Amino acid sequence: MIHVNYELHFIMTALLVTLSTLLSDLVSCYLQGEAVDLKPFDAQLMLPVDKTPVSLLLDGTHVGRGSEWSAILSYYETIMKTRD
Repeated sequence: MIHVNYELHFIMTALLVTLSTLLSDLVSCYLQGEAVDLKPFDAQLMLPVDKTPVSLLLDGTHVGRGSEWSAILSYYETIMKTRD
């Protein structure tokens, strides 16, 4: 003889009906073309542009970075001379 837990059966049936309804609504929205109107946006407009030169100091020694590091090094040396 098989024992049936009617409470569990009721809960599972209600869950399946709910999931079925949600899936049906999702499919109908998809088929009708109802969607959020997405628009492209330039994310660079949200970010501030940093104009400071990029450089790298290791143990107090300027080692530069990128193709313009020699110009940055000259600028750095000028600033250090004016500090002394």
